[in-house]
Amino acid sequence: MKLIIKLYKTSYSNISKECWKQLTCYFIHTLSTGFCFYISIYLVTNLHFSVFLSGALISAYGIGTTLGGIISGKLCDQHGCQPVLINSLLLKSSAFFCLLFFKTPISLLPILFILGFTSYAFITANNTYILCISDQSESSRLNIINIFYIASNLGLGTSVLLMTLLLKDINYIFMLSSLLLAVLALFYYRQPNYKNSLKINTPNSTSATEFKCTKNKQYIVYGTLLSVFLVGLIVSQWRITYVAYMHTAYKNIDTHITELTLALNPTIVVLFQNALLNSLKNQNKPLIMGLGGFMIGFGMLLLSFGSSIWMAITACVVYTIGEMIFFAMAQLINYQSSTTDRKGQATGWLKSIYALSTIIGPSAGGFIFHHSNPNIIWYSSGFIAIIVMTISLVIYHALLSNRYQYNHVKTDHPLQT
Repeated sequence: MKLIIKLYKTSYSNISKECWKQLTCYFIHTLSTGFCFYISIYLVTNLHFSVFLSGALISAYGIGTTLGGIISGKLCDQHGCQPVLINSLLLKSSAFFCLLFFKTPISLLPILFILGFTSYAFITANNTYILCISDQSESSRLNIINIFYIASNLGLGTSVLLMTLLLKDINYIFMLSSLLLAVLALFYYRQPNYKNSLKINTPNSTSATEFKCTKNKQYIVYGTLLSVFLVGLIVSQWRITYVAYMHTAYKNIDTHITELTLALNPTIVVLFQNALLNSLKNQNKPLIMGLGGFMIGFGMLLLSFGSSIWMAITACVVYTIGEMIFFAMAQLINYQSSTTDRKGQATGWLKSIYALSTIIGPSAGGFIFHHSNPNIIWYSSGFIAIIVMTISLVIYHALLSNRYQYNHVKTDHPLQT
């Protein structure tokens, strides 16, 4: 028991006050992102749009998220994080405010695009900035990444609670979001030493050759991004197709089994994310990432083995543990393997690739679910899990081959292998 308490205490005690400020801002921003998930309900129930039209409008949000990460990452590298943070918050605040007055499909299309774009622009800039100002050690950055996901789950959970209380008049949600984001923008505007923070806080190399990735380092980054895309396809099934499947497969057992498993996922993340990942911080990170991806796919594959409550809970636990491990390790490997002048782009591409997978995944999964056997989705998830594990082995080999460069070229802290 003392060991567990010590592990939790260590996980949260080595973070600076400045990082805690940024993580708090990330949590508040996640509230507004959670509200965006209910806009589809707003379009159908309040504005009486068809499901097809609502889906087309929501796709504008998805396109915005994909572009937001890439473009904002580039801007962070060129101009620092502060302008991106402030402008993304102000634009998102304005977009929520516009939802109070604009009700036609033509006017809502650019608004939803801006909401998606600015959401991932802020996430990219915020993540990049915190990782740059944190302790430069690998374990410290892993700790920060863990708290990203804890704050994200807490923020989304809080947004669900607020939506339950205020759903009778969603305009209150729009006004609250607009106000919170405007206050956050003011906070960032008044913070000192934010301009070009990325360039100031990240060590710079003096040689032009040290700015270029070797082929092995490029393989590491590309392999990690490919893994994130593939795992994103599985995760999107959990959030979309899984709900429909559970309501069908378990309707004669327990009407609340779906709600139970969906609530269990963020609960496990909030309680155990940091402690679990800190216990694995000294292990081989590419292989741990591959194991996490494999567990995500295997958790989904378990759904094809039966329709008992315990099987559903087991699948949820396995999936959630894999989710905690994979995304934290993938973000760390991607960040550590990028050059010092491209930290923003590395973070942006990671977020955008994941956003793209969550656009493609639901469409493919929904088509298979309605026109074929749903078990094909779970079998495919297991197959993707094997591919992700194979990619992690390739990344591990690339890291071993690149060890000489890590030890002799001045770069960011190398990954432990």
